[in-house]
Amino acid sequence: MKEIYFIVEALSELILPTTSTSTGNVLSWDYIPGSRFLGIAAKNLYEQLSPSERLQVFHKGNYSFGDALPVMDDRHRSYHLPLAIFGKKGTSIIEHTNYVYHKLPDQHSAPNTQLVQRRGGYITTDKFYLQVKKRFALKAAFDRETRRAKDEAMFGFESLLPGQKFIFSLRINDDNKRLTDLVVQSLEGIHSVGKSKTAQYGKVYIQTIPPPSTVSSLSEEGYLYIYVDTPIAVLNPYGHPTFEITPSLFHLPESSEIDWSKSQVRTFSYSTWNIKRTALNTERHVIVPGSVLVVTIQEEISIAELPTQIGAYRSEGLGRVVYNPEFLNGSSSGEWSWKVQSPEFPSISPTGHALAEALQSTNPLIGHLAKLKVKREREYQLYQMVHDFMESTSKSMFKRISSSQWGALRERALRWKLEKYPSESFIQYIVDDYLAEGTRAQKYWKRPIREALKKQLQTMDEDMQVDFLILLAHEMAKTAQLHREADSDVTI
Repeated sequence: MKEIYFIVEALSELILPTTSTSTGNVLSWDYIPGSRFLGIAAKNLYEQLSPSERLQVFHKGNYSFGDALPVMDDRHRSYHLPLAIFGKKGTSIIEHTNYVYHKLPDQHSAPNTQLVQRRGGYITTDKFYLQVKKRFALKAAFDRETRRAKDEAMFGFESLLPGQKFIFSLRINDDNKRLTDLVVQSLEGIHSVGKSKTAQYGKVYIQTIPPPSTVSSLSEEGYLYIYVDTPIAVLNPYGHPTFEITPSLFHLPESSEIDWSKSQVRTFSYSTWNIKRTALNTERHVIVPGSVLVVTIQEEISIAELPTQIGAYRSEGLGRVVYNPEFLNGSSSGEWSWKVQSPEFPSISPTGHALAEALQSTNPLIGHLAKLKVKREREYQLYQMVHDFMESTSKSMFKRISSSQWGALRERALRWKLEKYPSESFIQYIVDDYLAEGTRAQKYWKRPIREALKKQLQTMDEDMQVDFLILLAHEMAKTAQLHREADSDVTI
């Protein structure tokens, strides 16, 4: 089997709906399904190929177009966060102890800890935890007769933000070099994916890259851990979709048995839309990526001889699995050995050659747009930093701080921003002087809270510190108000 890797850069926002419906709150995938790349190749090649070649490339599964998952660079691929990873309730996956479910001595708990399943996000081979950046927007249909927004035709779109990069692979079980070259050439370049491609959405740039690093495998006597890399769709002997998974699907010995008490599996059902027939295709029952199957093994097996793809719809990349990946390893007490960290977001500054030229342009419009771009990128970075801080900090730490306290903190930060020549540093002005005063420090802003804020502020320059604290206080005040209303409802 030959495997060719591609990197995809989102040139505009991408709308990749998880359902074929157009009403209600339509969410978007946080990755690009392999069926999108199959569609790109079919659009460019289908009419050029003979019937036998079409069958070979698009229908028999010899050419498998994988899902494109988010990455930081083209050297390390990513994987869906395994569903076997659990953590303490109220904490984030970053800088906190996490546990591997099937490694816990007691599958229901860890010592003195209430566990919840970690869901969402991706882990990379260089041990970073990634989350896809999204945006939600409301759009109104256009009434051509009245030349204004159409009544009762409002749509909500969740989209992936531009600038993000994804990696996918094309697996080829065919020796026909001509066909392989044609498929690769059909994928490279600028294409459109997802919905609303005729509007401002859907532009991507695809190019081939050298194979990135992949996760290594570990062995453990008596067990085989099967990680679901892409959705698995299984058909029963009568051709009907089913959720039933058996060891025989993986060509394992008859004595093998799936230990459901240690496995972590999620499922969902969906139907794809056939644009030629303008109708839905057969409903699919699939195992969600990130699911983990624990199989007890009585006989010695060779992982190299096991299939890396099972089930139906392999041309669309479904059915890929990884055996005994290293990121499912844990200690005897169940602690996860794959320590992940949050990626560093560089400061937004006009260092790019094109942007620097635009900022110095004598054209007023170009200069204004370049400055607006820098401003919006900085605002986005601030929102991302505030979100990460709120997610990585224990929610119970700030529970006693009222919205009025956050409002007073925001007002003091705004006062600092209006002063032209402050006599002391911002951290000293806020943390060491204001928050550490008398009863305010004893009742609300205790030392752990002040230290957490101080540590976060020290990672950025002073201008960013001020704007960060203003935005943080604004968001935390809303959160505190919601908690207060919820508590009052419970009391009533």
